[in-house]
Order: sequence, then structure tokens, then C-alpha cells
Amino acid sequence: NKRKRPYPGATRWVSSASASSGNRGSTRPSTSRSDDDGIVEGVFLFHRHGDRTPARRLVPDTYAEHENVFWTERIPKGASLYDSLSDLFPTDIHFSNNDGKFFDTRRAPYGFLTWKGMDQMRSVGRECALRYARLGHQAIGNKDNYCADGAAGRELLKHWDIQVFSTCYLRTVKSVQCFLHGLLGTDDQRSYEEFQGCDIKAQSLRDEIALEAARERPIDPNDLVGVYVRDRSIDTLNAFDRNPDLMKDLVSEVVNTDHFQKHDALAKPLALKLCDLLPGLLAPGQKLFGGPSGINWIHAADHFICRRSHGRPYSEFCAGTNDDRRIEEALASMRRPVIQHLAWRFRQWYKSAPLLAAIAAPPLREIEGQIRQAIDNGGERRAPMVIYSCHDVTILSILYGLGAEFLEDDDSNDWKCFWPSYASTLIIELVRMKEAKGDVDDTHILRIIVNGKPVRLVAMQKKLDKDLRLSDFSAIIDMLEEGERLADDPACSSVKRDMSGW
Repeated sequence: NKRKRPYPGATRWVSSASASSGNRGSTRPSTSRSDDDGIVEGVFLFHRHGDRTPARRLVPDTYAEHENVFWTERIPKGASLYDSLSDLFPTDIHFSNNDGKFFDTRRAPYGFLTWKGMDQMRSVGRECALRYARLGHQAIGNKDNYCADGAAGRELLKHWDIQVFSTCYLRTVKSVQCFLHGLLGTDDQRSYEEFQGCDIKAQSLRDEIALEAARERPIDPNDLVGVYVRDRSIDTLNAFDRNPDLMKDLVSEVVNTDHFQKHDALAKPLALKLCDLLPGLLAPGQKLFGGPSGINWIHAADHFICRRSHGRPYSEFCAGTNDDRRIEEALASMRRPVIQHLAWRFRQWYKSAPLLAAIAAPPLREIEGQIRQAIDNGGERRAPMVIYSCHDVTILSILYGLGAEFLEDDDSNDWKCFWPSYASTLIIELVRMKEAKGDVDDTHILRIIVNGKPVRLVAMQKKLDKDLRLSDFSAIIDMLEEGERLADDPACSSVKRDMSGW
């Protein structure tokens, strides 16, 4: 049975983002209103972890030690820095997640957050502190002088109910700790690398925040803001971890279609060329996610993205000196096709209504409930600021689920050039419009922002004011969840699935 796409095609969107550039990208404004209009009364922020080392070593064994040393020098030594951050922002991992242990700590130095990634995340946190110091509900009548003394983050703690959730990966947990350090900490601009071997003044910073908050509301200095990795069976952030068997079935349904098989087979020659130069792509134990191309395209893309992020040649540690120039040119010619094929594969997954529902609907429905609760509170309690530390595929799925215009047109090149880069943010803001009175759809709108720029949604194309109301947001989620019902319909699929873990 042919399954209906969540949304029809849309107009083109011009992006300066490049999946391989390391930049966080940009979009053009999405609504008729300025992104400074209204008062922000709720913030729901997804971010990808910061810059990391490649997930796996791909270079020939001859150069393995050189590769290992290079990346080892770009990550913190030992756990001292994580321990210091955890003293300030403690981590609570539910035992259902790998018996309370991170999934990604067994292949050091691969898959680890780098010094650069830590600094990126602190900068993103600081940007958010400044934005909501200026636009947040607590800033009414005080927007000009609010940040004059650099205390924006500490003030946020007084007025916002900050909740933090992460997937069970050291790189996502440490990323959000650095984000919180920027959001709630001081204006210190030193790189985290300068803090190696010391305690980053965690206790003094903890006391500083607590004392500031205690001026108006008593607070336990030992319970400021924690990072929670929730019960794996109910966590909304990573469907592949939450229900791997279901996701394997859903992905297989897409991969086994004639369209996917034919198009993915066209990438087989590219995959073979990559394997000649990066034999680690053929190493056992990798998740291939199916298809005749036969390699893990995320790992392939890693080689280009990570080296470009650190200003290194693609051919470094791939061949002898005499071959470097030839191999550099060959690899450089493959970079863009690799990123585009990766984007294409995930596009096919996210055009599947049941698969998209499994990934994107749970976090969006969770946010919808939090938004309704925030509106019902009527400003009597601290406003919600919910932070989700996750992955590129999570952010991409939510953009597909929401119906971002720039991802809709099959004939456009925009989606081919977009991949959420390190430290990318996707924010859903609950905004009360000035002097507004009436029901929820009259008093509040929602703003979707990716890396600081508003994003247009297909569902808003026919609306004159282009504003996303709560009823519009709910309708988008309803349509997404219809994909889940398709997955349960025997007429649409012969695969038996257990949806209880969603």
C-alpha cells in the first residue's frame, strides 16, 4: 500500500548551511512578525552535541596509531573535567540504559566530545542566556540594562523552571553540561582546555548561582540543575534506543522498497572507492541499516566532517607522502556526494509516515502537553525551559515531522545540502503577544527557530498571518500520529509491532 506523506510539497528555501562546513547554518525569516515580538513564556530547546571525534577509525591499520594520537590530543584526558561539570550539573542515568552506564565510552578516542565541541556548547548556552534575558517573560520593562553586569544566566535560574534531558551518551550529557555552564555561568571566555586538571571553579560557581537565586527564593545549592537520562522505555529522545526492534522493522520496510534499492545501488561505486581509501568502513560490527551500497554512510560522512572541522586534509593518515596529493583530490571529490547520499537515505526514512511518527511524534506531543500546562499556569509559576540534548538524526526528524518548507520539495537541492551540524539548535518558543486577550489561539503563538533563524512550515502556507498557533501545532502532531496508526493497520503492513514502549 502506498503511504501518504505527512505534508505535500512546498516552496523552495534558500540555505547557506552545508553539512560539511561545520557552520550552524541559517534560514530566512518565516513569519510576518519579527522574531522579537511578544514575550517568551516557554522554551523547548533541542540541541545536537558539540564537535566530536569520528565515531570509528577508518584509516588503514598502518596509520592507526597516528590517527589515535591525533584525536586523543583533542579530547579531555580522563574524567576530571566531566566530574567537575557533574559537580555543578549532576547526571542521573536510569538503570534501564545500559545498567546506568554511557553507551559510547568503549572506543576512546572515537565518538568523544572534543575541546572544540565543549567550547561550542558553552557559547550556544551563552547565546540563549542573552536571548531570554532580553525576550523572556522576566525581562519586561528591563530589556536595556538586564545584561549589563553579566548576570543574565543567574537571573534565568530565578525565573525559569529549567529541566534537562539527554540521551545516554557521554558526548550528549557533557554537551548539555557545557551548554548549562554557558546558560547559567559567568562570562569567562577561556577554552575548556585551559581548565584541564583543575575543577573549573565548580564549587565557587555553584555558590555564586545559589547566592544570587537565594536573594528572592531559597534554593538548595546541592540541587540546582541536573541532567536526566530517563527510563529507556519511555524516553522520547531516541527511538532507536527506545525500541530498536521496532525501528529495525520500520527501517527495513523503507530499505526493501524497489525505489530505495535502485537508488542506493547507484552509490555502490562511490562506496567501493571510499573503502579502498578508508578500509575501516568494511570493519565488522558496524550498523549498516541495509541497502546494496553496503556501508555505514554516517561513518563515511564523519571522515569528511571531522577533518574539515579541525582543518585537516582528508588524506591525512590515509596514505604515504608520495600519494597524498592524489588521494586528497580523490577524497575531496567524494565529500559532497557522500553527504548528499546520507541526506537522501534519511530523507527516504522520514518520508515514511510510520517511521517518522515513531521518531518525531513522541517529543512533539510531550512538548504540546508542557505548553498547555504553561498556559494554564498563567504566569503564576516559573516558566518552563526544557532542554533536550540529542543527535543530528533527532533534530532532522523533528524538522521533517513539523513540515519545514525547505525539506519538502523533492526537486530542490536544499535538502541535499542540509545536515544538522555540531551544536545545532532547534527551539520551539511559546510567545504571548503583547496586549493580547482571549483564548489560547488569540493570546499565544509558537515560534520555530533553527540556529537562531525562524523556519517556515508547510502547514502555515495558506494562513494569511503565517503564525503558528497551538491548534496548528496540535494538528501537525495529530497528522504525525496518524502515521503510527498506519503502522498498526494490517491493511498497510504485515509486520507485527509492539507500540507499548512509545
